Amino acid sequence: MVREERVESFYARLRESARASSLSPLLIFPSTSDVDSLCALKIIFHILESDSVRYSCYPVSSFQEIREYAASELSSSSEEPVTMLLINWGCHRDLQEDLKLGSAARVFVVDSHRPIHLHNLSDQNDQVVVLYTNDDERLADLAYDFEVMELANASYCLHNSELDGEEDEDSESEDDDEDEEPPARRFKKLKREYYRMGTFHGKPSGCLMYDLSHCLRKNTNELLWLACVSLTDQFVHERLTDERYEAGVMELQQHINSLGNLDAVTSVTLKDGTKVRAPDSSRIAYEEEPRLMLLREWNLFDSMLCSSYIAPKLKTW
Repeated sequence: MVREERVESFYARLRESARASSLSPLLIFPSTSDVDSLCALKIIFHILESDSVRYSCYPVSSFQEIREYAASELSSSSEEPVTMLLINWGCHRDLQEDLKLGSAARVFVVDSHRPIHLHNLSDQNDQVVVLYTNDDERLADLAYDFEVMELANASYCLHNSELDGEEDEDSESEDDDEDEEPPARRFKKLKREYYRMGTFHGKPSGCLMYDLSHCLRKNTNELLWLACVSLTDQFVHERLTDERYEAGVMELQQHINSLGNLDAVTSVTLKDGTKVRAPDSSRIAYEEEPRLMLLREWNLFDSMLCSSYIAPKLKTW
């Protein structure tokens, strides 16, 4: 997976690769497990359609399903170029090996799950491209105290040269063979540390896709709302810290203000001089609300009863 540091360069490569696949449309495989994936999917639909890029969408929940949909296109015997886009899944697996990618296959990935498989981060793996921005490193819940890209390239080289065999990370000794080169021992130690730091989430995929639409000047209020839903999805399911949520809210608030939501007309005057309230359906407003689940749809008691924030404190279960 080739590391991309800007959303516009990622999309430029995706669009170029999709147009080169003349006989096959861009194959999009979104995850069915979260709302963030759906929001990112709807935003990329808008961008692709505005650029007249052909695509087909197949929601999936496992690697087995993607093999059923695109086994022939991905096989090494296929010489026809094929381009795939994975949304919110695949980052943690060695895609080149697990999907048995042929030389003509290219896979692009937008995924908020962390950590990313090191072989997928190596810039020597030219068959897979991941959207991995500088903000992901700067705002990550877990900070690495080593250069991840250097480790990824070393891991990929060791794997291809069969020096980096499979090992049990829980039972393997910290000391390697004495005849092994010191750099190899160092990279293996860093590799263990990288995976042992645990799982977390990066920036929501829906927010990344909205950043792309903003860079391409294709952003609308509808797309901005989808980005807001993506961030809320991670917050409600406790996939990001309060600090990162506040940072995401401030970023989206700037987009809300820049799209003219503050200047929206709230009332109109009819011909007879009567003032009526204007429809508010296309306006996004930033408001602070109590941390209660579905308060607008439920009454206060049911909302407090079912809120994960309140239930542990009051033991409502």
